[in-house]
Amino acid sequence: MKIENIRKEYLSGTLSEGQLTKNPMDLFKTWFTEAINSGTDDANAMVLSTIGLDGFPDSRVVLLKSLESNSFFFFTNFKSQKGKSIENNNKVSLTFFWPEFQRQVRIKGLTEKVSEK
Repeated sequence: MKIENIRKEYLSGTLSEGQLTKNPMDLFKTWFTEAINSGTDDANAMVLSTIGLDGFPDSRVVLLKSLESNSFFFFTNFKSQKGKSIENNNKVSLTFFWPEFQRQVRIKGLTEKVSEK
């Protein structure tokens, strides 16, 4: 099989203008709840992309630990590559992918440290 021939049609996870909400976070919360309630494996898994110390993008999967207002919370060791990258450049992106629903959500934002609580 040739790699270029591997293709799946994604038709069920469409998004129409009528489904959009005034606050995109409301739609995210709805989709996230659907993923959790469906039993999707690792519904809280997200790809965190940072800018590495070498100036190149660096991505890895982390787990969403909390969702409050318009904020996404995850844990990290501040001495890890990820922690050092975030300290150097707090601009990051998150990507959630739920293949069962044929949906992905991409988020860009700034990180900041919060208390350990």
